[in-house]
Amino acid sequence: ARVIRTNERSDIALLMFPIGHYPTTSIAKSANYDIGERLIVIGTPLSAGLSFSVTEGIVSGSRFFNETTYIQTDATVNPGNSGGPTISLENGNILGIVTMKIVGMNVEGIAFAIVLEDALRSVGVTVVSPEDE
Repeated sequence: ARVIRTNERSDIALLMFPIGHYPTTSIAKSANYDIGERLIVIGTPLSAGLSFSVTEGIVSGSRFFNETTYIQTDATVNPGNSGGPTISLENGNILGIVTMKIVGMNVEGIAFAIVLEDALRSVGVTVVSPEDE
């Protein structure tokens, strides 16, 4: 893949892949998710030997900071999960992209995914749905 654009503040990059056939899924426009909704996070925690690891959790909350909306989740997130998709188990839509977690004494299960629409907007991509046209 080739890096097309980056946004350092949101820690998001837009990549271009070589022409080919890749599996796809739908995008959840306008942060379409509910507190308590089940989700999965896909990533590569720690090393390439653990690539495509999947953890499950719920949407624990919706948070807004640094002019960006984040999905709070209790899904397990480790170094290497960053950049992985957060996917709704209810409809298979990508809800967001994992960006961070809170680490510290007496803290567990507080991770965040930037809402996909905000992530895309941060690198200059606008989501258009059929009803918008």
